[in-house]
Amino acid sequence: MPAASPDGRYLAYAAQTVMHFQLHLLDLHAGTTRQITSGGGACHPNFAPDSQELAFVRLDTDPSRLEAVRETGARVVLADAKMWSYYPDYSSDGRYVIFSVSPEHHRGEDWDLAVIDQQKPGQFIRLTTGPGNDRVPDWRPLK
Repeated sequence: MPAASPDGRYLAYAAQTVMHFQLHLLDLHAGTTRQITSGGGACHPNFAPDSQELAFVRLDTDPSRLEAVRETGARVVLADAKMWSYYPDYSSDGRYVIFSVSPEHHRGEDWDLAVIDQQKPGQFIRLTTGPGNDRVPDWRPLK
């Protein structure tokens, strides 16, 4: 589950500890690593386009939620009491985060793609619906 920062300075990855995955940040210039999450677990990191923020899946709640961390602290991107949220990915301008949502986790394949406008916290729009395995979204540049 590695993610390279767009500026090429960092590599974020989920490392399994005794009980859970935790996110670590490798500074590729300095060669140093530090753990950036603790607690119940975290995975699927993804950097914002400016490399200043890292979105990830927080696993210490049921269902999971999306959080983001930067040097100034952490914030919740999306916490929905009825939906599992996974695979965050920022738009090229950093305004939107696309991700996958499901009412169930590991019980069937009913995942949909959704997007959140970061200027409207807590609100998301489903892009796909119905049974299916719509996961691991990725933004593509316009041509």
